Amino acid sequence: MTVSPLLLCEVVRYVARVCGLQNPAYDSPGAFFIRLAPALEKERDFAILKSYALKVKGKIKIDAEYCKSCGFCIEHCPKKLIALGKAYNSAGYFPAQFMAEECTGCELCALVCPEACIEVYRDRD
Repeated sequence: MTVSPLLLCEVVRYVARVCGLQNPAYDSPGAFFIRLAPALEKERDFAILKSYALKVKGKIKIDAEYCKSCGFCIEHCPKKLIALGKAYNSAGYFPAQFMAEECTGCELCALVCPEACIEVYRDRD
């Protein structure tokens, strides 16, 4: 099983906040990991982070009335869990639909949506 790089990065940023590092989102990736290195003293700490990231499950909600069937979310979903629906919305478009429960919550679909009509939710087991 592989871990989404975006999801793993989010978990590492969470650990950075817990360890007291300020503004990890504004660091370059190299500077961020140099600042985080003292907090992750052993390789097993990284393994723990990775196992934590594997437990995260996501779910998306697409506002069908605002979707214009551009297909960006379908194209960028790493697990291909989004497809165009069969019924059209009030504007005459066939909106995207979430098709499965294997979502990791990586947020790529929401990031590329030009209409900002996708919400991502994450659950941790």
